[in-house]
Amino acid sequence: MSKARDGGFNRNLQRVNFGCRSLFLLTLLIGSFSTIQAQDNSQNKGITSGEQPVSLAQPIIEIHLAASNGNAAKVSELLKNNPSLLKSRDENGMTPLLVAVRDGRSNVVTLLIESGADIAATTKIGNYDALSIAVKNGRKDIISILLDKGADANRKDGNGDTPITLAQKEGQAEVLALFKARGYDTSLPLVLTWVAVETPVAQVDSSWLIASLKASPDSRRVACVAHMSNKWCAIVDGKEEKPYDDVSKVSFSPDSKRVAYRARSGNKWFVVVDGKEEKPYDKIGKDSLIFSPDSKRVAYVAQAGNDAFVIVDGKEEKPYNGFTSLIFSPDSKRVAYGAKSDDKWLVVVDGKEEGPYDGIAKDTLIFSPDSQRVAYGIKMDDKWLVVVDGKEEKTGDTSTDPIFSPDSKRVAYVAKTSDKWLVVVDGEKKKLYDRVGMTTFSPDSKRVAYIVLAGNRQLIVVDGKEEKSYDKIVFPIFSPDSKRVAYAAKAGDKWSVVVDGKEEKPYDVVSMPIFSPDSKSVAYVAGVKEGGFKFGSDGKLAYVEGVKSKMVAVIDGKEEKNYDGIFVLLGGGNLVFDSPASFHYLAQNGNTIYLVEEVLKQQKVNSTRQP
Repeated sequence: MSKARDGGFNRNLQRVNFGCRSLFLLTLLIGSFSTIQAQDNSQNKGITSGEQPVSLAQPIIEIHLAASNGNAAKVSELLKNNPSLLKSRDENGMTPLLVAVRDGRSNVVTLLIESGADIAATTKIGNYDALSIAVKNGRKDIISILLDKGADANRKDGNGDTPITLAQKEGQAEVLALFKARGYDTSLPLVLTWVAVETPVAQVDSSWLIASLKASPDSRRVACVAHMSNKWCAIVDGKEEKPYDDVSKVSFSPDSKRVAYRARSGNKWFVVVDGKEEKPYDKIGKDSLIFSPDSKRVAYVAQAGNDAFVIVDGKEEKPYNGFTSLIFSPDSKRVAYGAKSDDKWLVVVDGKEEGPYDGIAKDTLIFSPDSQRVAYGIKMDDKWLVVVDGKEEKTGDTSTDPIFSPDSKRVAYVAKTSDKWLVVVDGEKKKLYDRVGMTTFSPDSKRVAYIVLAGNRQLIVVDGKEEKSYDKIVFPIFSPDSKRVAYAAKAGDKWSVVVDGKEEKPYDVVSMPIFSPDSKSVAYVAGVKEGGFKFGSDGKLAYVEGVKSKMVAVIDGKEEKNYDGIFVLLGGGNLVFDSPASFHYLAQNGNTIYLVEEVLKQQKVNSTRQP
């Protein structure tokens, strides 16, 4: 993969030409897509040819403007009165020499150097020196002046590029010829770069219901629902399944090998698993269909007449009036769900009832990772409580959202006391905030991170330490070795991925960051848009249709190839690391959906990858 382009050097910033219709699903994506084709301008302010420095003190304004305009007489006059102006910098960290180089004023460049200007001076952001700026802008006359005055052709800029490798990436053939004529080695070096291979997996048809598009958990398969000849059918890997009067969204098993969905024929609904129809019912619970973690078992909610059941492996369990939160245990051996009996709610675990309660908090029922423990949120006497292993936790006025640590030994949940919220970990109350949410343990179970609201700002708290505040924060995750933390953060109308406290390039849309198995690399999907994204009722970004947009995989801050859409799906596709040196994802260009497999290889540097 090529290094991120420097953006601020080019005289003319070009606008991105956005592609045709996009199809993609994203997990609560929130990010940013700068409409500028060039890189992160925050790292290159003032370096782009043609930009004017920001106003500072009057003498500095004059010498920088004179240098930019090529007014050698004015520059000479100002230096005669105040020689220290040679080292003056504008707000972008540009000295008069850097400005003159940027704008191709060779007469002023010569004057400034002969007056004692430091040719090794660099920008404060990006670490670019005069020679790097001259190379990027193709200023051969100035390159010659700088080399004659002793400029270092082996010095690396902030991206790790020497002037020669920068010229190679930019395809500056005449600049390379100049270096070669002066005896420099301009052969292409071997560098580690990500190499992509695209394999078509499906062709999008006009009959497809775009909102139903879904990728498998391993991001190698794709399915959707299509309308054909007054019938509906599931499309799996581009192949049509049996048509019905109605078909729901397709679900893949966790191992991505099996497929299931709800279907209706006449006035009867049934579940279709791997092409086989199960028993028909009056209704099948919407979004109730699940596979077990080992992909061998299937469960869902069905209704026949006035009786409603949980169906597990084709067998009806005890009838109740209603259900919520049907789950399998991580070892796939146990089943739990919330069930309504008359006006009370029960939690049913392996057929055994717990309760009764006034209510069950939605999506709070969980098994511990070792499958031995159970926790959930309940309502009793207008008060919400957490129940862990059958015991009510009575911290504060309200408690909810329990989670277990990966080793199953620790428990955390959110509690409210008066008008403040806090996290409770192993019974220990943490600091009070205006709101608390999205708590997570590290893989080694030793660390805890969560998002809090303080005033109108959100920040992440890691092991009790508060990090920088933002307008909004989502997706906090630890690396597999538990040493690193990443999340997505919003500042203004832009989103960035923050890794170890450092913000990456802002975009309009970013996905949840993913660490590589060795914890050394971070990848995510980012997007640039013109128009609007379509959000579901839960506030999560569902898909984009008919919107001019581009999506790109970003790894360690470097952008890969642009696509019309990249699948980052709810419960489905994502960027998937196969090893520390390889990852893959599903992407769409035009009407074709591709499996994109990226492998880290040693290659000779060529030119900067174009979008």
